[in-house]
Amino acid sequence: MSKKTKEKLYTELIASLVRMGKINPPEYKVLLEKGKELGFGKETVDLLITFEVEQAFGEESFAHENNKAENVKTYSNQDTKNLDYSDNKSTFNIEEAGTSKSRSGIDDAVHEFRSAITRLGPVLTPHIIKIYKDKVEYRKRNKHLINVDSLVIPINRIASVLVDTSIWGTDVIIKSYGAGKIVGKNFSKSDAKKIHRLIQERQNI
Repeated sequence: MSKKTKEKLYTELIASLVRMGKINPPEYKVLLEKGKELGFGKETVDLLITFEVEQAFGEESFAHENNKAENVKTYSNQDTKNLDYSDNKSTFNIEEAGTSKSRSGIDDAVHEFRSAITRLGPVLTPHIIKIYKDKVEYRKRNKHLINVDSLVIPINRIASVLVDTSIWGTDVIIKSYGAGKIVGKNFSKSDAKKIHRLIQERQNI
């Protein structure tokens, strides 16, 4: 594989991470290591990340697709330049909805959970479960690190939620009525229980 091809794959990986909504410390560390193999220093990697953020979002609000008019946290280009991706406290979270509650008492925030690295979850291809007010979304970057496999199940079509705990972590299995099945692996036990609780709360509206 030529260096040009490797550089293209590297920038596509960064763009994919940005589109996923987060670049957490372990992923940032991997980006630094891969960048070093290509001759990129930390400053170059940070510039590439900032460039991809600006390419993807520009000066617009980072609005959630189902909540574009309200509960939106807006980031300017200056905000992205001041982010320190290597700091645990500065994990870059693009999608951050508000926490206002609807008349049903269920908050309108989007709750996102990722497989835990401490439970042997994959670093570059994490299992991601997002819980909205009316649906559950599963996302996982495929083994080629470019495309993302995803599945969305409406809350009213969820048949069961199984939390399966082992020494390697906790799996979350969400079955539905004709809308597919979500199998999220290697979550922390506390996150798995919260996923189960949030889904139940939305089913009981």
